[in-house]
Amino acid sequence: MVQAASTLLVKLGGKDIIVKPTDDEGLSELYVAVPQVSNAEVKLYAIDDDGLLDHYTKTGVTFTAGEFYTITVNMEGGEIKNFSGEQDQHDTLHDGDILVGSINGNNEILIADGATVMLLDAHITSTLSAGITCLGDATIVVANEDEDINEITSERSGYPGIQVAAGYTLTILGPGTLKATGADGFGAGIGAGEGQTAGNIIIAGGTVTAKGGQEAAGIGCGLNSHCGNITISNSASVTATKGGSAPYSVGIGYNDVVGKPTCGTITISDTKYYDSTTQTWTSEELENVLKAETFTWPAN
Repeated sequence: MVQAASTLLVKLGGKDIIVKPTDDEGLSELYVAVPQVSNAEVKLYAIDDDGLLDHYTKTGVTFTAGEFYTITVNMEGGEIKNFSGEQDQHDTLHDGDILVGSINGNNEILIADGATVMLLDAHITSTLSAGITCLGDATIVVANEDEDINEITSERSGYPGIQVAAGYTLTILGPGTLKATGADGFGAGIGAGEGQTAGNIIIAGGTVTAKGGQEAAGIGCGLNSHCGNITISNSASVTATKGGSAPYSVGIGYNDVVGKPTCGTITISDTKYYDSTTQTWTSEELENVLKAETFTWPAN
């Protein structure tokens, strides 16, 4: 049971389970089917009625198939990190942290491996690196107050707006709005920078706008780079814009060196657009959708 949650995220048994009540005002009781586990760790994250991220972790959990369990918890709020000004900020966000405020300068904002964090009307511009760098698996919950948005931007040539760690997965959840912009020189909005390798990208909710720099995809690869699987859920609203000379708005960027950039499987609303195992597009029509300067989902 959680206090008036609008979204509940359950991390258990290597799975991310997202629950949204049908009541717009949220419910204090949410029901979710979970996998059978033994001596496992369960993590609960809830967006409460104040728009903040609360979390709860319990170890040594055993769930038996076919059984019904009731868990009543007191959720803990994460640390609120409020940045402001043009000072150089170097900080690592940990599980449950909430990032608010605006900074512009030689900033380095990292997300620790395995952390779920919230962006609440955060405006981050870095002239040093990516706007935000994920060090491993990460979940970003975007939320807004007063009709504001979250803006994450890199102004360092070759870097993406949000850098996804190679071999790991970034998951983005709503209900808020996120705008991620890669550097004018060769960085994706979300994914990889020039010559980098990015992990998997899952956009499972929220309103996400991603713009790539020159020769970079909006979501996926920068110049001469590689990325993992890209998955866009039917419940998300996404706009991805490629930079000049980039071949795709979602997927790979431009290549001018020996060795073809690679992209993992691209799946949008359960439809496979590109299959990395065969390195083929499902159809020319679907490929052309992602070749457009701007890809919008749901389609207009």
